[in-house]
Amino acid sequence: MDTKSREPRPLSKLHKRLLACPKVQEDFWRRVEKTEGCWIWKGTVTRHGYGRFHMKHKAFFAHRIALYLCGILLFPKKVTDHLCRNTLCVNPAHIELVTSAENTLRGFSLPALNARKTHCKRGHIFNTRNTILASDGHRKCRPCGLLTDSLQ
Repeated sequence: MDTKSREPRPLSKLHKRLLACPKVQEDFWRRVEKTEGCWIWKGTVTRHGYGRFHMKHKAFFAHRIALYLCGILLFPKKVTDHLCRNTLCVNPAHIELVTSAENTLRGFSLPALNARKTHCKRGHIFNTRNTILASDGHRKCRPCGLLTDSLQ
């Protein structure tokens, strides 16, 4: 999920009742192409590439509906992470509920890439002795800082 978008819409009692209806379930699964791996959503897609399922004039992420229909509880403070990295996949085996922070760090955004770095740009290892944690949360290399100070 895009980190700038709002929290996923929770299912209301009405929508839970609708999902219990075999006709609505049939409508949902008719839009899913099940393969050996990913189950690909063939319905409406958001501009970010996630499947959308509409019920009573409201849109829901298709992968979250699939989790619900397969009996997996959705928690308010959790987001879904596609382990297969395919945003159109609705296979519950490929989706894990995680915190927003964990989901961000698993991705390929700049903060995620920087968090995975083990060495600074000059090759010094990031460890407790070599690393200074700045007030803004960024890591700074102590040897590089000393090198910069000595050149001034």
